[in-house]
Amino acid sequence: MTPQKYAYIDLMRACAILLVLMVHVAQLAGPQSSIPLHVFAFGQMGVQLFYVASALTLCLSMSARKNDSHYVKSFYVRRLFRIAPLYYLGIATYGVT
Repeated sequence: MTPQKYAYIDLMRACAILLVLMVHVAQLAGPQSSIPLHVFAFGQMGVQLFYVASALTLCLSMSARKNDSHYVKSFYVRRLFRIAPLYYLGIATYGVT
């Protein structure tokens, strides 16, 4: 089953990335007046927007397989095998160094 791509989710992720970049650039440049400071302060919402986009993607991924038997269990097994290997590799790498 090929997952369906939604352009609006990619747009949300792009906006989130730009908002986060905006905050980091403002921290480096140090705005000289209060107007850019207030505008760049909105960039801190980029992380929250990225979480919302990720949650929406997970919900759509799970609901797309509602017709499968044991779709909840298979959803969590897929999440586990997507996250756990890199997590444990990171722990092992950190433990060695």
